[in-house]
Amino acid sequence: YILFLLSISLPALFILSVIAKCIYLIFLSFKFFRHFFFSKITIYLLLSSNIQPKRAPAAFPEISLPMKH
Repeated sequence: YILFLLSISLPALFILSVIAKCIYLIFLSFKFFRHFFFSKITIYLLLSSNIQPKRAPAAFPEISLPMKH
């Protein structure tokens, strides 16, 4: 009976650990994707603000300064 329980619980534990690993990986990839997504937005905003001084250099001189660093 104990061996029967062990033979059931061991694969169950293995499956649970695999599921936990999958959830952990999904969480990590979501965190990475969110960070990547926000960096994409900031890069896009920086690029769009970098394009503006070319259109109006007299009006936006301070926007082109952060891109030089």
